[in-house]
Amino acid sequence: MRIRLSIAYDGADFAGWQVQRSGRTVQGELARALASFYGGRELRVIAAGRTDAGVHATGQVVHFDPPVKREPDVIARGLNSLLPADIRVWRARVTDERFHARYCARGRRYAYRLLRRGDLFLRRYGHVAPAGFDPHAAEPVARELLGRHDFRTFATKPDPRERTTCELRAIRWREDEHGWVCYVEADRFVRRMVRALISVLIAGARGEFGSDQVRAAFANDGSVRLSPPLPACGLALHSVLYGGDDHLDRPPASLWGDFP
Repeated sequence: MRIRLSIAYDGADFAGWQVQRSGRTVQGELARALASFYGGRELRVIAAGRTDAGVHATGQVVHFDPPVKREPDVIARGLNSLLPADIRVWRARVTDERFHARYCARGRRYAYRLLRRGDLFLRRYGHVAPAGFDPHAAEPVARELLGRHDFRTFATKPDPRERTTCELRAIRWREDEHGWVCYVEADRFVRRMVRALISVLIAGARGEFGSDQVRAAFANDGSVRLSPPLPACGLALHSVLYGGDDHLDRPPASLWGDFP
């Protein structure tokens, strides 16, 4: 028996997803809740992907193999009663034992919130865009980024043996009263790639980074230096895509909205 959990978390006070020697982590809190729920048994928890310190999630997916059978609704309610307030399980369901949260994923979606101005109540969930920012001005750069490319230049200190080729499938924007949300979808992402992409799009909108520079960046020959990745506060793992998903697998309402 295998259980698939869909969870959301406010990443502002976490050192990231993965358990570390020091620092509070989402995986650590979830593992403690599962151990308590199942009578002290330590269970292995596998996630669709690791999020960095300060990164949020509206639709992270994890799986584990329970030692005893319990109904999914009971599992969700039980874990939520044991988890801290900044982590919530919003769906639990029984899945095929061949399901793997990481390796079965067909795509990942991230969302990044850019604020029109500084906001006391959104400062933990967005980054202030440059004055006069217009996402439409970034469209030529966005078109160049789409497709299957080697994104090694967009990764933070990748291992030389690490696979850094990704298929970037979509870059879309939505404007609201607070500013803009940029949505990106790919088959996979390398570390800090999304924040680097948004930084490049902002530079493109300001005329500081063009299509030729994008192509040069994909050459990974060191001829192009990117601006630093944007802060983690605006980023959320929006959702993970699997075959057989249904409407109940769509993340609940959040500051990052629905993927357009």
